[in-house]
Amino acid sequence: MTTEELVKIIEALPEEKQQEVRDFAEFIARKDRRQRRRSRRQTLQRTDATFWAPAPSVEALAAQQGVQPIREIEYLRGKDIWPEEDDIDEFIEAIHRWRQEGTPSEDQP
Repeated sequence: MTTEELVKIIEALPEEKQQEVRDFAEFIARKDRRQRRRSRRQTLQRTDATFWAPAPSVEALAAQQGVQPIREIEYLRGKDIWPEEDDIDEFIEAIHRWRQEGTPSEDQP
């Protein structure tokens, strides 16, 4: 049955019966709104519970992410960042230069 057919049937009813149908339709609409609000609240409660759940331990995070212990301290220095035989002042100067690359100078419009 289509909506148009249903409307025709309702319009054929006496006025008091039409009012009963309207009242019933409003009752169903309110019930549906309550169910949607309840569902939304339940979703928010689940989200809040997840948000406030205790954070996993560092060990658990490391295991989850596949982090391995550092075997050699040289790993922390990084490899091939700057040749060891070059002067540290040159290294610092290069870092400053790299940071400025792409930054417009004051005399440019």
